[in-house]
Amino acid sequence: MRRTIVWGAIFLVVFLASKLFMHGPPWPSEDYVMDGSEGPLNAFLQQVLGHWVPTDFQSDYVSAKALLAGNDPYQRGEDMFPVYGAPSWGFGVANPHPPTMVALTIPFALLEYQSAITAWSVLMIFVLIWTFSLMGVPRSVSIAAGLGVAITFPGAYAIGNAVPLIGLGIALAHRFRDNPMIAGLGLTMAATPKSSGLLLALPFLLSARRLTVAWAALLTAIVAIAPLAFYPDVWHRYVAAGLDAIRAVQARPDNASILHLAATWGLPQLVVMLSLTLVTLLLVLGTRNTYWPTVWLMVAALPISWTYSMLTLIPIYCMCVKRRTFWSIASVVIGAGLVVACPPWGLWPTYVVPIVLLMAALAVWQIRDSSFWLDGRLTDGVRRRGRRPDGAGAPPDAAEMPKTDAATDRLPMG
Repeated sequence: MRRTIVWGAIFLVVFLASKLFMHGPPWPSEDYVMDGSEGPLNAFLQQVLGHWVPTDFQSDYVSAKALLAGNDPYQRGEDMFPVYGAPSWGFGVANPHPPTMVALTIPFALLEYQSAITAWSVLMIFVLIWTFSLMGVPRSVSIAAGLGVAITFPGAYAIGNAVPLIGLGIALAHRFRDNPMIAGLGLTMAATPKSSGLLLALPFLLSARRLTVAWAALLTAIVAIAPLAFYPDVWHRYVAAGLDAIRAVQARPDNASILHLAATWGLPQLVVMLSLTLVTLLLVLGTRNTYWPTVWLMVAALPISWTYSMLTLIPIYCMCVKRRTFWSIASVVIGAGLVVACPPWGLWPTYVVPIVLLMAALAVWQIRDSSFWLDGRLTDGVRRRGRRPDGAGAPPDAAEMPKTDAATDRLPMG
C-alpha cells in the first residue's frame, strides 16, 4: 500500500508539473481538423473514422500511389497530395521516409485515402496492443494499454504514423530471439520505417545469432528491391530528394532530437554521438545485455524526433516494470507521465526529451535480462587470462549458469 501511494504521488507531481504546458482536452470537433488543441480523442476519431485530415501517413500513401503509377515518388509533398487524392498540406519537401517504407504502404495505396487512413490507424492500434502482449503483458491489460496509448497524446498522432511498427519489431525480435526467421522479420520491421533500426542487428551479431541477421538481410533486401519493379530510379531519387527533406525537417525549431538540441546549444554532433555511445556502453557493461541499451540508442540518436518517437520505448518500459522496484517503477511513471501529459507537435517542450531519455536509460539499467550477452568466443580469452592457476575465482562456465527467459515472464495482474 505504501508503495502504491509513493507511485501515485510521483505521477501526480509529474502530471501537475506538465500541466504548465498542457491545453485542456475539449470534446471531439465536428470539423475535419487535426489541430492538437482539439485534444487527443479528436485526433484519434478523425483518423479511425476516415475523415479528410492530413497525417504523416499520407506522405507514404501518395509516394506509394506514384510508385504504382510508375512515377517519381519523391516529388514535393504539396505538389503530390492533390494529384493522388490526399488532403492539401503545406509540405514543401519530398517524403523523408525510405523506399522500404513506401513499399510497405503499397497495399493501402490501392484504397481511397479516407479508407486507407482508417485501415492504417486501426492496424496501428492492433500493433500497439500486440507490442504489449509480446512483452509479456496479459492480454486484457494489453488491450487496455494499447487503446489507452492510442486515445492519448502522443499515441493519437502515432496511429497516423509508422512509429508503432518499430516498437513491434523490437518486441518481436526479442520475444522470438531464438527463432531466426521470426526474429529476422522483427529486425526488418524495426528498420523498414527508419534506417536507425539497423542498429538492432548488432546485439544479434554479438551474441552469435548470425542466422537471424541473415534472415533480416534477406527480408530487408526484398522490401528494398520491390519498389524497383515500379520505378527503377527510386533509390536514386530518395538519395537526391529524400535526404534533402530529412535535412530540412531536422532544422525545424520544434524538432526534439537530442542532436538538434545540441546543435542549438553550439555542441558538435560528433561530441554528442560519442557521449550517447559512451552512455550505451555503460548500460551494456552494467546490465550485461546488449539488446536494450541498443534500443535506447536507436531513440536517443534519432536526427528527427517528435512526441510519438518516444513510443519506441514501450518495450523497454515493459521489461522494466517486471522488476517492480522503486527505481524501475519511478523511471516508467516519470518518463511516461511526461510524454502523455505534455501537448503534441511544436507545443510540446523540446527540452523534456532529455529528461524522458534519462528516465529510459534508468529503466534500461533496471532490466535484468541475460539473453543478449557477448558470444563466448569473444570473451573466452579475457576470462582465461583472469583465472588463477588453481582455478579459484574463475567465472562459472556459461553452460553451468542458469538461463532466464525474461521475454516470456508474464506481468502480474495485481
